[in-house]
Amino acid sequence: MPQFIILIFIALLMIVSKLFFFNLEKEYASSFPGRIELISLIGIFIVGSASFIKKLRLRKLLLVKRSFFKIETSSLLLIILTLIVVGASIFINLNKGYIHWDAIALYDARAKFLEQGMKFSDMPALSKFDNLNKYYYLLYPPYTSVIHYYWDSAFNVSKLPVGLFYSLNLFLLVFGVFLLTRKTVGEKTAAFLSLLTASNNIIFLISVNEYTNLPYTLYLVLGIFLLFNYLQKERLWELLFGIFFISTSIWIRFLEPIWFVIFLSFVLVFLFEKALKSKIFPVILMLVFCLIEYFSWSYFVAVIGKNPSVLNFSLIALIEPLLGFLTGRG
Repeated sequence: MPQFIILIFIALLMIVSKLFFFNLEKEYASSFPGRIELISLIGIFIVGSASFIKKLRLRKLLLVKRSFFKIETSSLLLIILTLIVVGASIFINLNKGYIHWDAIALYDARAKFLEQGMKFSDMPALSKFDNLNKYYYLLYPPYTSVIHYYWDSAFNVSKLPVGLFYSLNLFLLVFGVFLLTRKTVGEKTAAFLSLLTASNNIIFLISVNEYTNLPYTLYLVLGIFLLFNYLQKERLWELLFGIFFISTSIWIRFLEPIWFVIFLSFVLVFLFEKALKSKIFPVILMLVFCLIEYFSWSYFVAVIGKNPSVLNFSLIALIEPLLGFLTGRG
């Protein structure tokens, strides 16, 4: 149950971002790609939630609650160390005196434009005289900027910096890793994995930058673990939420085809087990949802935003990040 609650929260962050965008971009919302995207997104969320709730039993829920709070001393120590690392991220984000360039020029800037009543489809006009960065304002999908917009609206009076959202992402990531691996690898190993995740130099550094990297990592990592758990237990809700997180990661970062690497890995598992025919439904389902997300943003950029240069990359430019990921140089 605890892992379901945290997954619902993360999924709702994405849905709120999507609904804000649909309400803002009326032309896209009324288009065929827009309708398909919204229906599929809400549909998989509802079916996945219903599938989990259907199997819940009050007695089972009480047992889960008790077992969750029965943690070994060594595991508890690892969790405390993990929380200290997360606390360090919070402290830095509360006290640092700078925001990184991309965050100001793109993510935070777009949030400020939203506050002034501008739509995403209006933003390419801001750079029409900039030959070097003419596609910049639609280079990344809206997720982070929408979150910045809501954060500023909610915490403007208290002056809580938007960097705290990225510390929250770090907390959700390590907590999600612990909950999703606890039954598979054991409590102590899951706690150790959480500590390794939080204290990883790259992960920690991007938790104090206002970039899309950590939210992107959050959705991908949780999606991967959900799909891994599905391969072992074949629970429908884990498959659907895994697909939800992997596919909607495209709404955070568009140009890196990590979702395609994960899809290929998913297919290869069934090929090695010689079970692709019997498991063709989850394979097709994952591919369809990822393609819906990919082509819906492509459609918005090219047709609604009239900014096709974002998508005007050579085949080599598209393959490069994929090769970098596979070779460890990404």
